[in-house]
Amino acid sequence: MKKILFVLALVAPGAFLSLPAQAQFTFTSEADVRSLLDQITGPLTLTISGGPLSTANTLGGLPHFRLGGGAQLLGLGFHQPGKPVSDTEKILLPSLAFQGKVGVFPGIRVAPGVGGILAVDGLYRLGYFPIKQLDNPKYYGVGARVGLLRDKGLVPALSGSVMYSTFLKKLEFSNEVSGVTVYQVLTYKMSIVSYRADFSKRLALFTPYVGLGLDDFNATANYDFRDAYGVIHQNGSWAYKRMLKRSYYGAQLGGAGFATTLELGFAEGGLIHFGAGMSVGF
Repeated sequence: MKKILFVLALVAPGAFLSLPAQAQFTFTSEADVRSLLDQITGPLTLTISGGPLSTANTLGGLPHFRLGGGAQLLGLGFHQPGKPVSDTEKILLPSLAFQGKVGVFPGIRVAPGVGGILAVDGLYRLGYFPIKQLDNPKYYGVGARVGLLRDKGLVPALSGSVMYSTFLKKLEFSNEVSGVTVYQVLTYKMSIVSYRADFSKRLALFTPYVGLGLDDFNATANYDFRDAYGVIHQNGSWAYKRMLKRSYYGAQLGGAGFATTLELGFAEGGLIHFGAGMSVGF
């Protein structure tokens, strides 16, 4: 197969808001394409589904809401397709997201200080990967949080949530090989159903939280290699479905009006993510 050059922009440590460094990866076979997809799908899943950057507390029904934004960095090992696994490089995958929640149902109060049972918040997330060479790929998510207990007095917050996220990207690459321009078209689609179980307890203006998560994802891709006239010389498809377990630990500083959040998470495969965010609401 003719050689295809794929340029992936990676943000270097300490340069999250500056110009990205570039790493070049060369595809020499269909197996190389599949190797790339196998490597990036798990990290993409964890980034798109995201850490909550939020405590376990529900809002208390309408008209309460919370709006915010955050950034994540996911560390992973990557080896260039066609090279030995021993040549693995450490890279960071950045993402930015805008997210919010709105109170839908305040829940049931069963005793003084014990309430928020079956409270419901609506959730949304709109995010993207700040990689200019790939046109800043975007992802979306909607879901709901259901409360088991609301944080009040000595009672902690307990809740669970489910979110559906989707990501679709079509990429076109070209490369000059022996004086001939070769084109590759790759269409990549992912859908994720994320489940979360969260616990938190407010201590004055400081609220630590912990959570466990499960990401059930399904990823597919179609790819082909074309000449300058659009004639397809080779094509193929790829699919990957599995579940990933994760845990996360964070703290929120602030009150109902304005808050900042820091979060550290871990997932299968030795993946680690760090997140930071700010939010406002009432």
